[in-house]
Amino acid sequence: MRRFYRVTCALLALSPVLFGRADPTSAQLGIADCRQYDRNGNGMVDIADSASFSSESSLLADCHATDLRGLLECRSFDVNGNSVVDTQDQITLHVRYQLFRGCLDSSVARRSECGEVDDNGDGRITMLDYAAIVRLVDRFSACQSVDLSRLACVDVDYDGDGLISSRDQIIFFERFGDFNTCLGTRVGEADGLWISRDHLMSLPTSGPAWERLFAEASAPYQGPDLSDQDDLADTRTLAKALVGTRLARAGLIDDVRSALREVTHGGSDRNASTLSLGRALTAYVLSADIIDLAAIDPSLDADFRRKLEALRRTSYQGRSLISTHEGRPNNWGTHAGAARVAIALYLGDEADLAAAAAVHRGWLGERSSYAGFQFGALSWQADESRPIGINRRGATRSGINIDGALPEEMRRGGTLAARPARTGYPWEALQGATVTTELLARNGYPNAWSWGDSALVRAIDFLRRLDAAYGGWWANGDDRWNVWLVNYGSGSTYPTEGGVGAGKNMGFTDWTHAR
Repeated sequence: MRRFYRVTCALLALSPVLFGRADPTSAQLGIADCRQYDRNGNGMVDIADSASFSSESSLLADCHATDLRGLLECRSFDVNGNSVVDTQDQITLHVRYQLFRGCLDSSVARRSECGEVDDNGDGRITMLDYAAIVRLVDRFSACQSVDLSRLACVDVDYDGDGLISSRDQIIFFERFGDFNTCLGTRVGEADGLWISRDHLMSLPTSGPAWERLFAEASAPYQGPDLSDQDDLADTRTLAKALVGTRLARAGLIDDVRSALREVTHGGSDRNASTLSLGRALTAYVLSADIIDLAAIDPSLDADFRRKLEALRRTSYQGRSLISTHEGRPNNWGTHAGAARVAIALYLGDEADLAAAAAVHRGWLGERSSYAGFQFGALSWQADESRPIGINRRGATRSGINIDGALPEEMRRGGTLAARPARTGYPWEALQGATVTTELLARNGYPNAWSWGDSALVRAIDFLRRLDAAYGGWWANGDDRWNVWLVNYGSGSTYPTEGGVGAGKNMGFTDWTHAR
């Protein structure tokens, strides 16, 4: 039965692709009707939202016949949040018992803390209240054998009766019924440049992804150095912004503000390159958006915005962030592009956002959008007279399948070869390119993941083929977060692993962008 539910829901999710999308006008659905399907809060009902429904359908199948009533009662004992009622949680029961003993024969009016154990509400702590302690002990013992991880099933108890049943299945299918009609509908502005606050607040606080993120956020404050292309302060600041917001930790939010203050007033960009800026600025801009800097520190936000305006246009070693994006079709350009897009979004600069989108689209292979890059050696290009950032679908050269290859990065390992020399540059260029694409897709360019005939997905396919044939080409180290983002944005299903941490300009997508 569970397999049936999974298959049925998977077919529903794929039906727009298999059978075409329904005509919204014939269904007479308005924006208000479709808004419920914008699960990622980007103002558009898109393929990423269908992934949310697929995950929900799987959870519904796994939870079928789960009785939540006992679980909900036991949840109060799981003080440390590890989904198990264990000896550590006995502290809670012990503290309550000690409070009862200390309050016995006392008046609640004189000792207000005793009100917690005044079970019968008569204003005095007597042996009659002891019955409540006994019930707690009985419930605690029963809860020690309960798997509280099943509490995730609360999310699919649509009728609220505490039991996951066929009625919940019916409600799910009713809710999903109009999704295909709403697919592609603009329902509002994106809430959050990178992640919506509601979605962030719904994410789990356990598991490998959270543990890695929490560990990074809990690390000591590190001041930014915009001149160091290997500086890790940017992604640490991002971790502090995510965890600080999720847990309402003022100390972590203060660390983010300190970092943004140093970016604004510290002067560390004096000796910067556009690569060091491109790698760093994206995370700082998105951190400011996540903590809502404009609301909590308007003065700093105003200064930060002026600094961003200067940073994107100032020449560093002969290039600005914008000119690097428009001229360099390698990792320098893609990181600069991600920072440029993030800054344009934060400043509300629609004109520069449109210009950046056109450049990015050109890099992905659509030369009619932009073709002003300065390429190096061209042996990996499918067409040397029309070079692009990612080779077109079906491209071959000298009998070698180079569909999806990043020519400007592959050449850094050597000239065209059936078994190319190993280089990590394609993955680094993709770090900037995938962040750029997701920012655009979330903020006004919903089809960005399909640009260049799904160029980014084909790029991952190319590296996957090389890895299958020769080994050593798949994402590892600080590139692993990238696969999660591609899966999220494009609907692909490449293999991933948890606890991926951060990369050069972004990270923690196994937590923020898990499907």
